[in-house]
Amino acid sequence: MRHRLFIPAATALLFALAACTQDELTDDNRLPEGEYPVFIRATGLSVEATPQAAPSTRATVDGDWQGVQTVALKMGDAVKEYTVTASTDFKSATLSRENDPHYWTSRDPITVSAWWPFNNADITQMPAVKVAEDQSQLADFQNSDFISAENQTVKF
Repeated sequence: MRHRLFIPAATALLFALAACTQDELTDDNRLPEGEYPVFIRATGLSVEATPQAAPSTRATVDGDWQGVQTVALKMGDAVKEYTVTASTDFKSATLSRENDPHYWTSRDPITVSAWWPFNNADITQMPAVKVAEDQSQLADFQNSDFISAENQTVKF
């Protein structure tokens, strides 16, 4: 009789332990790790982040992405180089990263910064803005070009 109670009790305990093997939190804002990469669509003057299906917006001062091939994108303490794919009229662009992109980890707002150009020797620091006083020469104008969106709070 004693073995008859022990076996069902042990079986029930094993099922209970097996049901608790996932380490997922019960927080409704959490997202599965590595499933929602951060993509940005640069079109307007505001910064908004949304899932990949509806990318966020960001724009250059003159609205032209011509000549911009990459940007530095900072999320938390991590800075990664994102590729810029400009539209045919250069008025909008998609910022993406194929390998090791930033990922959404929850539905909570995040703070991001992005900038171009960046220093290849130290991508983690936004360079000081140096704007030529006289930009009547093309070279001075191009060397004064700088794009940034600093410490923008964005929503999923």
